[in-house]
Amino acid sequence: MKKYLSLLLKVIGGILFAFALHKFFVLSPWEKVQFEHPIYILFAFLLMPINWSLEALKWKKLISPKWQISFKEALLGVFSGVGGSLIAGRAVGSIMGRYWSLPKEEDRSKIIAPVLLGQWIQGIFTYLFGGISILMLGIHQINVVQLKYEYLFLIAFIILLVGIVLFFVIKTPSIQKKLINQLELIRQYDINILASITLCSGLRYFIFTLQFVIILYTFSEGEAWWIYFQWVSIIYLIKTLTPVMNMMMDIGARELSAYYIFLHYGADTNIALMSSLIVWGINILIPSLVGLTVRWRL
Repeated sequence: MKKYLSLLLKVIGGILFAFALHKFFVLSPWEKVQFEHPIYILFAFLLMPINWSLEALKWKKLISPKWQISFKEALLGVFSGVGGSLIAGRAVGSIMGRYWSLPKEEDRSKIIAPVLLGQWIQGIFTYLFGGISILMLGIHQINVVQLKYEYLFLIAFIILLVGIVLFFVIKTPSIQKKLINQLELIRQYDINILASITLCSGLRYFIFTLQFVIILYTFSEGEAWWIYFQWVSIIYLIKTLTPVMNMMMDIGARELSAYYIFLHYGADTNIALMSSLIVWGINILIPSLVGLTVRWRL
């Protein structure tokens, strides 16, 4: 039964991949941009293995207290997570794919907290550099959304309500038992493991930000490199704050973020859209295809 379920999920993932491929080649404004330095795409592509190798090293460290896996196994687990993101989005899909890549004989449920911790540490760099970029460009220049006071009160009320619900849920004995079980691996982390995870996350952030900037220069000289770095940091910040349910929504969030920032500063929005799409194709679309070939042990 599980074998057929795994096959069904991969068929669904394959269909979504086909839709993504169609969007990449057919529904994108290729005719509205001109490639002035196409060789830069090759440079950005060559950074992709470094990007995912760093994530594999991070994954290897995250589960090292319980599982001693090879770099190849870690890399396949990461690609499996990217494949899972086709179906369930980057957060849930990453957990599912990495969970299914591990042997069924082990208690794989313990990986949820480490995966979330790795994503949280990665997110720190997104929030840090995105926030710094907003401050450097001037808070008054980045009006992402004009909220009325009643909307602010509504958001505050929802956050408070969610906080209260979570408080009582966590107090439930069965939930507390599951939380203790999830934190088993994390409690075994020493300073070396945490430092390695943080270093890999920081280097990854620099790599995929650099890829975006390189792709932007594919189309034109444009702005100075430090301006592009600031814009891209804000684009990633907005994208990270946008909840997505699958990979198709992920590219939509990425494109809208890039479109808004370039529109705000009077830059060519077609270049923003195409650069965003190419970075997504290199870093997500290609690895997701590899991830669909990894054996999923349901």
